Amino acid sequence: MEEQKNKSMRVISIFGKGINALEYPGKCNGIIGLSIDYPFFQEINLYKYLEKYFESKELKNYIKWSLKIFDKIIIYTSDWLLHYNLMAFEGLNKKKALKTAKIMGDFIEDKCNKIISAFKTQRVQLFRWSAKNENKKLNKTIKKIRSFSFHNNQFNYHCLELTLTATHNKLKIVKKKYGNNYYKKALGIAQKYAVDDIALLVYLYKYHHCISISKYEPPKPVKYFIYGFYPRLYKLIKLKPNEIGHIQVITENCKARDSWYDDKYEKLVEKNGK
Repeated sequence: MEEQKNKSMRVISIFGKGINALEYPGKCNGIIGLSIDYPFFQEINLYKYLEKYFESKELKNYIKWSLKIFDKIIIYTSDWLLHYNLMAFEGLNKKKALKTAKIMGDFIEDKCNKIISAFKTQRVQLFRWSAKNENKKLNKTIKKIRSFSFHNNQFNYHCLELTLTATHNKLKIVKKKYGNNYYKKALGIAQKYAVDDIALLVYLYKYHHCISISKYEPPKPVKYFIYGFYPRLYKLIKLKPNEIGHIQVITENCKARDSWYDDKYEKLVEKNGK
């Protein structure tokens, strides 16, 4: 679909039920996933890095635009999920990685709440991954998606593809610094991040009737899910393709990203997918 301008935001592409949200404002809920590329392997203070991110107007612009389109908005942070990357790329053990991820999650929550409070509305809420411990429906969804990934070669391959694309540079450094054996271990851990992140999206699609929005196209497993590519998964979670969707929208000063996936990684994916 052609780009649509909306003051400081531009709609680049629409997937599935995303069109309904634009045609009938206020009828759907929206998901905003915080897209923060943590600078692993760099001599940098992660908290100062996050501080700089929240000083930008990116999140504010997304909330402002979303309030015109959606009834309610859920902003989710990958705080718990971050422990996978801390284990894979920083070499932390699980206990320390979870502790570090929680501290960073607290920091992110504080920053997000300050931005949300400025809008003076109850329509925007923050969802932390760490809340999964008290959420039976989310835990049930995670188990189903993990099981599906284990038994479905296509879905598992697409998650591998996503992982290799999203963490390509980090994995290159891991391989150079620690060798091929650790590289394979890091790749396996990082892929768990991808699978669990998709599980959260599925949960929000199903139980909160949300449309996801991002500056990216949906990653391939999510895109295929939207278009009904995994029929067994729909039966497993009791959801229909016409109930979910995605909108790629960017700020005016941001370059559009066509996709998480790039053909230049095809050989890399095939090599690691065997």
